[in-house]
Amino acid sequence: EACYNFLPAIPPCICALPLQQLVLDSNEIREVPDFVAQLTGLTMLSLTNNSIRKISEVVPARLTKLDRLLLQRNELMTLPPTLMALQALHTLDLSFNQLYALPTGFAELSSLRILRLAYNDLEFASMTLDGMHELLELRLTSNRLAGIPHTFAALKKLEVFHIGGNIFPLE
Repeated sequence: EACYNFLPAIPPCICALPLQQLVLDSNEIREVPDFVAQLTGLTMLSLTNNSIRKISEVVPARLTKLDRLLLQRNELMTLPPTLMALQALHTLDLSFNQLYALPTGFAELSSLRILRLAYNDLEFASMTLDGMHELLELRLTSNRLAGIPHTFAALKKLEVFHIGGNIFPLE
């Protein structure tokens, strides 16, 4: 854990270590570069409260053991399409970013149990989650959703659902 250090980047030297968890919260990191893909044993990666705008496409493709990815409070506008390689992922927190759409095939993250997308700029059209049959918690508070997609009916295990603060039209 290396939090609150004003790190401007992820230190390349840590990628030679056999890490299972990496927590670099509350630094000044701006991107997740290719060399992070060397940490193939990671099960948890937390980069909360940084200034991340870019995630290398190589990284999710190689971190296939990852079951928790915490990227809340960053500046992400898009996600790499290789994110769907994270088939062991149970928790994904992308709250408080600037996401306006989810990548094609996002619903293929079928092991997800917790998905937090609150406080982004997501719109109705990008909300296809019907393949996420294990989803227990879904947070979509304060996005740009104009309704609840009918595909959400497929989320049979959903126990926690937050969707307040969107732009639902008046009937």
